[in-house]
Amino acid sequence: MLTEVDKMITSSEHKRACLPPYCPDLNPIELFCSVARNKVKHGKFDDKENLKSRISDACDAVPIRHIKGSIQHSLSHFEGCLNKVYI
Repeated sequence: MLTEVDKMITSSEHKRACLPPYCPDLNPIELFCSVARNKVKHGKFDDKENLKSRISDACDAVPIRHIKGSIQHSLSHFEGCLNKVYI
């Protein structure tokens, strides 16, 4: 069943393109942020500057090998995600 939006697109010169389902394994920044977030969330913050410095320190503390591993992990799952294989 066509929605109103589908009808509008069909009647125009435009083409509809749907995004694939979200797959965090294709996005290394998700893995990086997960590690950094875990380093930030422990403890209380006195002020905004304290939070900023904790975030900055947490990002700096993520080892390069972890970043490279995140990228490699994404690359190894890329084909599976495209083929909708459960990871």
